[in-house]
Amino acid sequence: EKGGSLDLPEEDVETAVSAAWEGRGREKTEKERRPSGGCGCGCEGSTDTLVVEWWHIGSDIEHTCELCSETGKAMRETADRIRAALEDAGITVKFVENVLPHDAIADSNTILFNGVPLENLIEGMEVTSTPCASCACITGQDDVECRAVDYGGERYESIPPELIARAVLKALGLE
Repeated sequence: EKGGSLDLPEEDVETAVSAAWEGRGREKTEKERRPSGGCGCGCEGSTDTLVVEWWHIGSDIEHTCELCSETGKAMRETADRIRAALEDAGITVKFVENVLPHDAIADSNTILFNGVPLENLIEGMEVTSTPCASCACITGQDDVECRAVDYGGERYESIPPELIARAVLKALGLE
C-alpha cells in the first residue's frame, strides 16, 4: 500500500519474498494474455516487456546512499531516453525500484534486466565493494561497504548510463 508503514511482520515479508521468487502475482505481458499467442494480425504477439529493477537501501531514491542515488538517477534517465524507441518496437519498459532492508546492504545498488543482473549481461564485469560512509549513516553500522562493479579496468561505484544502455541491449538480444 502506498504511504503505508514499512513495519511489517517478518512472516509477511517472507511470504511476499517467496511469492516473488516463485513468480506468483506477476503481471502477464500482452503476449501471455492472448490465448492464441497473437492478436490475429499476424504479429504473433510481438509485445514484450523489459523490466528494469534497481535494488537499494534507504526509503527511496532521495533517501539512499549517495552512490546508489547516482545509479538510480542514471537508471531513470536511461529508461526515459530509451522508452519511446523501445515502445515503437513493441517493447514496454517497466522501471521497478526495490527498497531493501538494512541487513541486505550487499545487494544494494543491484540492477536487474528481466531478472538478470547487470554483471551477468556484460562480459568481463565483476562485482566488488567499496567503503561507503553514506550507507554507514543509513544503516547505523560501522565499516559498511557498498556494491560496485569493475569493468574495463575501471571501478564504478555508481553505474553510468552507458553501461545501463549496453545491458538493455544485451537483455533484449540486440547486442
